[in-house]
Formats: sequence, structure tokens, C-alpha cells
Amino acid sequence: MMLTGKNAIVYGAAGPIGSAVAKAFAAEGATVHLAGRTQKTLDQVADEIRAAGGQAETGVVDALDEKSVDEHAAAVGRIDISFNLIGHRQSNPDTYPEDLRRALEKDTAARTMLKRAATLSDVGAVAVFAASDQARALTGTALNLTVGAVVN
Repeated sequence: MMLTGKNAIVYGAAGPIGSAVAKAFAAEGATVHLAGRTQKTLDQVADEIRAAGGQAETGVVDALDEKSVDEHAAAVGRIDISFNLIGHRQSNPDTYPEDLRRALEKDTAARTMLKRAATLSDVGAVAVFAASDQARALTGTALNLTVGAVVN
């Protein structure tokens, strides 16, 4: 497992992208500290992680409040991974009607170099790699998960 023994904080952990990343971190052995504004939704993600055999803790944190972030970080202790997804509008295509979801996937895929759309699982897998020791040579790098829709 790529993240065994690591402590990860995921800010914005209750949204579809944040929860996908948190679940991927936990599946690879990290203890995941889910941070967000709503305890109920954080608890739902934590329950799913624990049901899959992972370790998760929750904390209501206003990530735009430095004191709130500092207090949470101090409570967590050692932080190996910090994943910030605040300020990013998260929507979950899995909740869309099937015909709309397929139309959006087809349209999105048509706009990419690879002619496919990234899935939430793809995002989680890339985040795991980026947080792992296997990516230790990457520094100052922005990871582009648009499958070529945006070229940087």
C-alpha cells in the first residue's frame, strides 16, 4: 500500500471529489482526517471509509479561518499529506439522471486529447500517487486531471 502510516488531511472532504480522494488515501493505508463545514456529511464519508476497512477521523473546520485550520492541524499532530479542495465547486455526476450523465461524459470526452473523461476514481488514484513516495521527484508541480481538455 502506497500510503501506509501516513496522516492525511482532506479539506472539502465531504464533496464528491474530496470524498473520492479521501477514500483512495484510506484504501492505500493512510489515516484520513476529513475536514469540512458539515459534521453530518463528514460522518457519512468516514462511515464509508471505515466500512471498507480504512481509518478516518472528522473535524468541522472553516478552511478560510486560519485559527480554525491551525487548531485542527494541532489536534491532528503529524501531517504527511494535505489535500485542499475548498473553493472548488463539486458536483457528483453519479447523482445525475443516466441520460444526462452519458451526454455529459460524451461531450466532455469529445473535448479531450484522449477522448475520455476522468472519473472520480481516476482523480483519487492520481492523488494517491502524488502523495506517495513514488512521486518524491515531483516538486512545484500542478497535476492536470483534465485528460487533455486543458493543456498546460
